[in-house]
Amino acid sequence: MFIDAPPNFERSGVVAGFILGPGSDLTPVLSRGVLFAQGAIYRPAAAPALPAAPAARQSWLFFNFQSGFYWAAAPVATAPDDALLGWALADAARVIAVSRQRIFVPDPKENITVIPLGPVLAQAAGGPSFGDTAPPPEPSFGTNASGRGVLEIAGLAFLTLENTRSIGSATFRIFYRDETGAASGDLAADVDAAAAIFPVSNGAGFSAGGLYLLDAEIVQVTAINGNNLSVARARL
Repeated sequence: MFIDAPPNFERSGVVAGFILGPGSDLTPVLSRGVLFAQGAIYRPAAAPALPAAPAARQSWLFFNFQSGFYWAAAPVATAPDDALLGWALADAARVIAVSRQRIFVPDPKENITVIPLGPVLAQAAGGPSFGDTAPPPEPSFGTNASGRGVLEIAGLAFLTLENTRSIGSATFRIFYRDETGAASGDLAADVDAAAAIFPVSNGAGFSAGGLYLLDAEIVQVTAINGNNLSVARARL
């Protein structure tokens, strides 16, 4: 990952900005970036030694300002102030994929915006080195409605590369509410935040499996018993 420019204000903990490269065998390289830790500045040529990535697994690289770099089996730091620099995926002999992440510098209000770790293509010397054996992990993404009926989807990412090799496209299912249409029905009584049964004035106006907007909450009807709806709360 990389940082656009060094921070220009005091900040506790660690701010990092590196690009990890595959390097040779199981030892990635720091190919670009600057790391600021408790007043000290580290660059790739002068950074503490980067240990070899564990073989045959995905590992997350952290930096501790006292002990230096270390690998973890999960994206969880040993100490709260340790910086997550990225991850590397290795087979039995070499690193086959690494992450990239951009950390933006403060704006005039000294805010920092972080884009989560994004997907990369796992490549070895002869091409992709592993196949998919199950559905991919749940993706994350952001949306933006820019007006005139345009919906932008960006920042698609996976936390891990497992079972993502064959992904070439994605299908989005979009739900919308016709604001010019009439309401499906009315509640016959008040419900609280824990209620799983909604009494309504006319159950015939609803359908099992349908999504309905109640104030600012979207619920899904799982079953209909007369004028009582069984619902799953906070579906979206």
